[in-house]
Amino acid sequence: MKTLVKYSSLVLLASGYVLSFAFLRDQDLLVWIHILLGFGYTVLFLLFSFDHVMANKDKLLTLSNRSVIGTLQLSLGAVVLITGFVIYLYGSKVISPWSEIHFWSTLGFTFSSFFHFFTR
Repeated sequence: MKTLVKYSSLVLLASGYVLSFAFLRDQDLLVWIHILLGFGYTVLFLLFSFDHVMANKDKLLTLSNRSVIGTLQLSLGAVVLITGFVIYLYGSKVISPWSEIHFWSTLGFTFSSFFHFFTR
């Protein structure tokens, strides 16, 4: 499941970063692909996060770089999911600040995922 979450997050991140280019924002097919991938990833993210936290709860009690980065990653992942649902419900053109929050939290989620994976 860990490998599935990693590769699905890479595909979802890639599709989101492709959509972040201004000339591609009006491509409805790409937007719908990203939305469908996002719904599927939401289920994977929630299941894997819960399982991962339960498996490593003894390590979360000690303050380390990995636990802090993992907590940051989980928080940013939650922000990405919430803003993604808000954008899906109301549209990105109606409430632009949500799109900016979604983009920057996705960028933070990407970097925190990278550091969490490579930090000991």
